[in-house]
Amino acid sequence: MSGSYLPWSEFFLTTNLKRFKWLFWILILLTFLVMGCSDSKYEVKKNQAKLEKEMTERQISQFASKYNALLDWGNALLDLDNDFRYFYTTDLQKAVMETSGKPLVLRLYVNDIYMEDGKFIVQFFHDNYLDTEIYYNLECNEELVNKIKGLQKNRSKWGRGEVLFAIIAQLKNVQKIKFVIEPSGEEVSVETGDLYSISGQCIDLIKI
Repeated sequence: MSGSYLPWSEFFLTTNLKRFKWLFWILILLTFLVMGCSDSKYEVKKNQAKLEKEMTERQISQFASKYNALLDWGNALLDLDNDFRYFYTTDLQKAVMETSGKPLVLRLYVNDIYMEDGKFIVQFFHDNYLDTEIYYNLECNEELVNKIKGLQKNRSKWGRGEVLFAIIAQLKNVQKIKFVIEPSGEEVSVETGDLYSISGQCIDLIKI
């Protein structure tokens, strides 16, 4: 009789080994399932982001066509990473001024709104965290100012740069900003770095 059955120790060991093997393969299967789900979620998010970008570009293109505005006016100022390369003030002036009278499309954030000579001026800026900074001081009518405020009404107190706008604008003046001091009656210009101010007229804008 004893030869027909495994001793309890061997039986216990064999049973646990079988259980361990099953558990091992179950864990491997679960690992692959989790990895597959993670990859699927990543692909879904990636495709969704791509679709949203395409829709935004289509929206901006249609907006530009409405006003016969130039989309790629600043390409000569960008590097391969789509950031500002080093350029001279004359390069920026040429890009802004030589447009055959056509308005330009800008993608900017609002920095401030103020009055000057009885007119509303909205100061826009690029959010690129680079050495080159360009501020656009654009005259806007009251309707556009109210539109901007309405689109930003839910922004936080740190809301500078929260809402990105596509702007149709006619630009007319480019200046490199300097600080000017007069020690001992002698004027001295002090460079502030690559900091530019562009003035012009805001024709229309949308939130993107």
